[in-house]
Amino acid sequence: MRRFGLLLALLAVLLIAGGCGSNGNEPEVAGPPAPAAGSGAVSLEGREIVNIRERMFATQISDIYTNPANYVGKGVRYEGFYIEEVYGAGEIFRAVIRMSPDGCCGDDGRSGFEIVWDQPYPKFNDWVEVTGVLEQYAEGGIQRLRVQAVSLRVLAVRGAETVFQ
Repeated sequence: MRRFGLLLALLAVLLIAGGCGSNGNEPEVAGPPAPAAGSGAVSLEGREIVNIRERMFATQISDIYTNPANYVGKGVRYEGFYIEEVYGAGEIFRAVIRMSPDGCCGDDGRSGFEIVWDQPYPKFNDWVEVTGVLEQYAEGGIQRLRVQAVSLRVLAVRGAETVFQ
C-alpha cells in the first residue's frame, strides 16, 4: 500500500510540474543505438531512443508521464541515482531517480522511473545510466510506467542529484 501511495504521489508531482500541452522542451529522440548489454529479453534494436537530458530532466519526465502514449514502447536513456525501497511482505521497489523541488517540502519530490533489470542491481545510491524500453502496466487498477532495462551502468561522475526543470 505504501508503494501505491509513493507512486501516486510521484505521478501527481510530475503531472503538476508538467502542466498541459507541449512547451517545446520535448526529449531529444535519437536513432537506434548499438547493441546493449543484458540478457536480450528486451531489445532496443530498431527503436527510437529518448535521451532525457539533465538540464530539462523533471520537465521531460513529466511530459512522459503526461503523454505516455507518445513514449511507451520507445527506448529511454537517462542518469540518476539508484534506490530500493522494501514494502509489505518483502516486495522491493527499484528506481532510478533525481530529486526535484516539487515535493511537499520544496526539495523532496522525485523524478524518474521504476526499473526492472535481469542482472545484479547496483548499490543503493550509485549514480547510474539506465537505458531500456518504457513499458506501461496496470497495478491495483492504475496504469504505471517503468523501464525494462537493457543496460544499467554505474558511472564514476555524478550529475545533478536535484533538478529544477
